[in-house]
Amino acid sequence: MTTTIYADFNGYGQGDDADWVELDTFGTLQDLHIYQVILREGLEIMAWDQSDETEDMEVVGTCHYHFGSRPHWRVHFPHGSLRYVPRRHESTRDFTCFRCRQPLPDLVRQPQQGSCPTCGLSIDYPWSAPSVESS
Repeated sequence: MTTTIYADFNGYGQGDDADWVELDTFGTLQDLHIYQVILREGLEIMAWDQSDETEDMEVVGTCHYHFGSRPHWRVHFPHGSLRYVPRRHESTRDFTCFRCRQPLPDLVRQPQQGSCPTCGLSIDYPWSAPSVESS
C-alpha cells in the first residue's frame, strides 16, 4: 500500500520527462512524522492537496531529491496523472516525534524550534538530504 502524504500543489512544476510537486511544507513534514516515513530516492508515495470543499487533488509518484539553489524533496509523476477525486483526505492536526512518538504541540506554533524536547531528534529528520557516498 502506498503511503499518502500531504503536499502543497502550489509547488507544482512541469518538466520535459515528468511533472512534480515539492515536498517542502510543514504539512508534509507533519505527515512524515505521523506516518513514520523517511523520504528516500525512488520511494513511491501518493501526494494529495485539497482542491476545494468537495474535491482533492492526488497523484502517485516517486520521491527525488532536488540539489538546486534550494535543495529539497519532490515527488515526480508522469504528465497527465494528476487527478481530481471526491474529498477524502483531511489535514493532520497532531504532530508527534518520529522517534519517541511524544506530542510536539509547540512545534505547530513554532516549527523553527528544530528538535524534539524529549529525545532531541531533529524535526527535519524524515526529509533530510540523502547521504552522498564517496567512491
